[in-house]
Amino acid sequence: LQIREAFVAMGKGELTYPIKSKGYFPSTMKGFQSSLQHLVWQTKAISLGDFSQRVDFLGAFSAAFNSMTEHLAANEKQLIKKQNMLKAIKEATNELLANSDIATSISNSLEIIGKAAEVDRVYYFRNNRDKDNLLVTTDQKSEWTSLFCGSQINNPNLQNLQIKEISELIEPLSRGMPFNCIVRNLASSTTKKMLEEQKVLAILVLPIFIENEFWGFVGFDECKYEREWTDDDIALLMSFSNSISAAISRNDAEHRIEYLSYHDQLTGLYNRRFYEEELYRIDTARNIPLTIGMGDVNGLKLTNDAFGHVAGDLLIRT
Repeated sequence: LQIREAFVAMGKGELTYPIKSKGYFPSTMKGFQSSLQHLVWQTKAISLGDFSQRVDFLGAFSAAFNSMTEHLAANEKQLIKKQNMLKAIKEATNELLANSDIATSISNSLEIIGKAAEVDRVYYFRNNRDKDNLLVTTDQKSEWTSLFCGSQINNPNLQNLQIKEISELIEPLSRGMPFNCIVRNLASSTTKKMLEEQKVLAILVLPIFIENEFWGFVGFDECKYEREWTDDDIALLMSFSNSISAAISRNDAEHRIEYLSYHDQLTGLYNRRFYEEELYRIDTARNIPLTIGMGDVNGLKLTNDAFGHVAGDLLIRT
């Protein structure tokens, strides 16, 4: 009767029901009851974040339980990594916004992201166009490397690099798509040879666009193992490349505003504001005597009246 009552209690989840009978069967039930009590303790430990718990005394249930904790541990690790990446992207974006020296800010932000992404090398390239605005070459401008791999910032092969030699990399980037691959899976090409020489096993490259123009790219090299980048990884790092785009756009706009503040828009010559500030700067005793040259354009009014202001503007510029 006591054994039956113990079974009913355990069926209801009451794992502390006392089993006082002696013998083989009651002892076996006590052992099973103790195992379930320990399992409850392990489950509570898991609820508190201890995913190291494992079960090896319940057969098929043990396999399912252990698989669950392994998945929970992997998910926690991935979540922590994502949180670290979000924190790093915020820090890198703040660096790009706060530092007026765009070259230094990009260099510092590459280090922040490289450490958080746990890669071996992060770099930034700027593209070059010819007089017809066609993309012809690209140059490495900045780089961060881990202690595991060597720096490539002084590699002459990465300066004035011909676009046509790395076309399989450039083609998706020019369409706003990432370039993501395991290097050994690439077909034989200049790109593959270059990456193998740099000991790169896996690579992710993201484009930088400025005013809808393919301006450059940011790359992430893995030299320790053949890393497979997840969609979440790519989306997070794409937000970082967008931050670089925004920083470069802002820097260009600031330079244009500064230029227009001190130059005449028509001729590109220094304007009155520059003249007044420069005159104040050089108006010191050590610069005396001071000479100023002045010039004028003859026939400007006649040209404007006879041929229009477009012709007059052309006369001024020439």
